[in-house]
Amino acid sequence: MRKAPGGLAALLLLLASAGGDEESATYFLGRGREALAAGDLDRARDFLAKSLGEREGYPPALVAMAELARREGRKEEAIRHLDACLAQRDRGDLSAAEKEAMEAARKMLGGLDEGRAEFAKLVAEYCEDLAKLARSTKDGDLSKECWRAILVVDPANAEARERLAGGPGGSKPVPQGTPLFNGKDLENWNGGPPEWTVSGGILQGRIVEKATAIRPERIIKGDFSLLCELRVKEDLGDDARCAILFAVRGMHDHFGLWLWDDSWRLERHTEQTKWSDLQRHSYRRFSDRFKRTEWHAYRIRVDGKRVRCYVDDKQIMDFTGPDRDLDGPVGLWIQDQAIEVRRFLLEDAK
Repeated sequence: MRKAPGGLAALLLLLASAGGDEESATYFLGRGREALAAGDLDRARDFLAKSLGEREGYPPALVAMAELARREGRKEEAIRHLDACLAQRDRGDLSAAEKEAMEAARKMLGGLDEGRAEFAKLVAEYCEDLAKLARSTKDGDLSKECWRAILVVDPANAEARERLAGGPGGSKPVPQGTPLFNGKDLENWNGGPPEWTVSGGILQGRIVEKATAIRPERIIKGDFSLLCELRVKEDLGDDARCAILFAVRGMHDHFGLWLWDDSWRLERHTEQTKWSDLQRHSYRRFSDRFKRTEWHAYRIRVDGKRVRCYVDDKQIMDFTGPDRDLDGPVGLWIQDQAIEVRRFLLEDAK
């Protein structure tokens, strides 16, 4: 009998609604600042993440996170933390400590703003290099991957969209719909550093010896088609796995398309059953040609109480009859693994 995945406490923290204990958040913030002053950056990140876990979006902790990112040379991450802090400046219930953090964020952002122009320049150079390769190569698959990579960091790139829609060097149209991941940051997502970060237009998740989940702050109601382009970067433990979650109602109530070490599984998690296959044929072994470390498009389509799952447009599962409706948030889950996601969107109806 397969054992239940460990680290479920982390999933509870991330799937729980926002709120938090300011006293605990302040305690962990203090410990984080001490570690930061001592130059112990790994320890500082751990304490600051705990502070934000106690009180999501706590401005003093966001400023400390920005300082940590600045010291580690990650300007864009620092700017993202500062922007998240300043986004709360119009709140009417700011404490004295939070007002002080706002002022510190303004000063720090002024010194880092040059990073935005530098980043934009690097993105433009990156896209141009990829475009040159895509135009010159005779390998159609390589050309397609170049244009797709450009759209990850520059979704409005007209040439890339035209090529992928069927122009020279193109093939299938780029999926259209409502992006749940903007390719730049984790704005409007429940969860973030240190386990989840964004770099080069890619959402990255990395967790060792426990589990963690992340989800957009959006409730999905009715029928939908969810597309996730994902690859497993590496396994980091003996119980490595990841999942695309849907119909989430909490730690003990959600569905998921799971990518195990050798198979796909459509699973249901409840307080009573913990983890269980929805039905026997929802378990599918990989073919010898399938490699988890390569990019693949995973699609979950829900019509009423019918769930169909696809990998690279090939249907792998078809299940009807969940014991409840499938409304609720969607998300991602990992354990003992590092993954990358370049597209996460609700597709337009066809």
